[in-house]
Amino acid sequence: MTQIEALKLLGVNDLSNSVEALEIRLFDLKKEIIVFCHVPQLLISKKKKLNQLMAISETLNCPIDECSESINLHANDTEVILESFNTYHLNRTLLMQKITLSNNCRFIISCIDLLIKNTQIWCEKWPLIKLNQELEVKISKELDSILMLQTIKSLKNRDILKFDDLREEDLAHPLLQEIRRLNLILQYLNSSKNENLFNN
Repeated sequence: MTQIEALKLLGVNDLSNSVEALEIRLFDLKKEIIVFCHVPQLLISKKKKLNQLMAISETLNCPIDECSESINLHANDTEVILESFNTYHLNRTLLMQKITLSNNCRFIISCIDLLIKNTQIWCEKWPLIKLNQELEVKISKELDSILMLQTIKSLKNRDILKFDDLREEDLAHPLLQEIRRLNLILQYLNSSKNENLFNN
């Protein structure tokens, strides 16, 4: 990549405006990552844009902040639905906080990888739901977390505590829809075209 190409990608004419343009572009990307933190397909596209931003930064010799911070997520290895939900959201909240505070592209990319992995682990816990033609599912439309929590607690009141206790006929429409959405995300993550998902 040449300096002219890098400036063109940033939408500026000279080097004097490049640092500010890089910061604005990174800020906008971080906002999009936070909004779509539950959609791996979109997170992957943001990784590509962050890699491009790093290449631009190196070409223009104006590197974005360095960062050597590591992240330790809570292990989501329980089969109890409520405990697993709490761990999933705890990890996601931690990662979103890290992304918000960081100005290092490489670190943010590592956070995206962990967001995707956290989502994948959560998706894997749910049973497969057959696609119902009347069940409209949008990958980007996540069930509200408060409603999801209330739904899980209502399952607990019916002695449905673990994922193995779930039966499709016992599930109400909003939860069925959310489980199907998680099924579709897992299907995408497991597809052959994403074998190198975390290396891109």
